[in-house]
Amino acid sequence: MQGLQNFGLLDDPNLAAPITPSPKAYGGVKWINNGQIVATANEIYADLQSLWLQLVTQTAGLVDQNTKMTLAMSPESQLAMTATNSFNVNVEDLLKKNFPSLRVVSAVQYRGQTAINPGGIALRRQPSGKCPWAVELWHPRWPANPTAWLGR
Repeated sequence: MQGLQNFGLLDDPNLAAPITPSPKAYGGVKWINNGQIVATANEIYADLQSLWLQLVTQTAGLVDQNTKMTLAMSPESQLAMTATNSFNVNVEDLLKKNFPSLRVVSAVQYRGQTAINPGGIALRRQPSGKCPWAVELWHPRWPANPTAWLGR
């Protein structure tokens, strides 16, 4: 399999670099600072829209607003979904209305923010894609009948 470039929709090394959250009115790019929600509901929602827009762009439209998706985030970040805008609408309500197939879950493993996971947030969809050209992945030295591998 050496040299075979077989990537999913989300792990292709040719995809654009990860996006950075936009600067917030209170400064910085974090939603929560020192145990206080410092981002407005509109800022939080705009960050999530940007994340979704990048997915739509990277997948050439294979992901859209109605695609079933799971947004996993730290418990603290999930609490930021309760931020309410001036029209008395919180981020969670905006997400439910505009992304009806999105499921938001709390994942404690995203609590620690590191250089690999600076935002503590990950958008995950499984499976990421299917390869319709399985024949092209077949090596000529492999037996034509896969059950021959099993000695049957």
